Amino acid sequence: MKLWKTWLAVVVLLGLPMCIIHQFSIEFSLRRYMNIFNRTAAAGAVPSHPMPLDIVSILLPANRTTNTTQLNGTTMTQSGHVVPVLKVPDVSELCSNPRVNDELAAMYSTFEWKSAPQLPRTLSKENAQQMRAFLIAIKDMFCALGISWSLFYGSLLGAYITHDCLPWDDDLDIIIQKDAIDLLAKMHKDGSLPKKYNIGYVLTSGLHKLYWAPGKKIKPYSWAWPFVDLMPYQETEKNIQNIDRNKGHRFDVPKSLALPFVMRPFGPLWLPAPRDSWKMMGVTYKEMKQFLCKAPGYDHVNERRRKDGKSTDCKNLHFQYRFVHREKSAEGGVLETLHLGDEPLYSVHYNEPLYPNTNPYKWLMAKS
Repeated sequence: MKLWKTWLAVVVLLGLPMCIIHQFSIEFSLRRYMNIFNRTAAAGAVPSHPMPLDIVSILLPANRTTNTTQLNGTTMTQSGHVVPVLKVPDVSELCSNPRVNDELAAMYSTFEWKSAPQLPRTLSKENAQQMRAFLIAIKDMFCALGISWSLFYGSLLGAYITHDCLPWDDDLDIIIQKDAIDLLAKMHKDGSLPKKYNIGYVLTSGLHKLYWAPGKKIKPYSWAWPFVDLMPYQETEKNIQNIDRNKGHRFDVPKSLALPFVMRPFGPLWLPAPRDSWKMMGVTYKEMKQFLCKAPGYDHVNERRRKDGKSTDCKNLHFQYRFVHREKSAEGGVLETLHLGDEPLYSVHYNEPLYPNTNPYKWLMAKS
């Protein structure tokens, strides 16, 4: 009988759903890194040692292999290069498919980390990994709570132009259902949000934030970095509207521009984005005529102004940072190909308009 019970226990353990194991590895790595980060932050230092578990090993465990036959074939770009095509997953896979990031993460793991002297990265490699791990924790919480959300503002600009966080950006921005923000505020107040997910919520100067609750607070504020800024949105019968404290960033547009959300590469992750991302950026940044390669004047990690906000002609970053090139697809829609310098890395296909001036190194905002 004891032998039978032992055998049954082994079978049950080996049969645990991969999503549970996947979730545990994410939570374990994030907590482990936050402990190290807090110790160094307490000493007034930014962590410079290697991550104990990097983000790609979280997303693509060592015992998994990626075969090119699992990709969506290859394509020949207008420049004559043959590149692998990644299949864009359906947004429903964000929560239902624990292996949704496998191919993208494997591709991302081959990329070299660079920082351009003309416009350096604002985050170290370790800080960037920490921010992504926090983003995974946020994503998993939203999945558990059934919350709809999308990359937006600076994060969406990064996803559209670089398939990643902009190298000179240091925070995360998303839009989220208004009712969901009310739920998060309620859960924070009754203590269930930090207890269940280790996530905190704060409303400050009209801005909603989620942050890593066990993290060291940024004095004199009540939140920690990494954090994500939330902007609520709501739907009417025909339109979608955001509720932004900045009146200039408010929009009220047909649902078809934003919904249904689609998945876009954001580093090694597939994350939700508006259906017509560039048009949505145009109606949000109404006063911005052209996207510029310019560091923000604010340091979100330490919540203080930057003394020197560098800028450069985007052409100067050709060999240092990855940028997305667009062309009309033979299948209709747009073929997006991520490049580093003159080398194409991978392509994805989207059924959306091909706007003029959306290629490196001059991006003109789409206006309504």
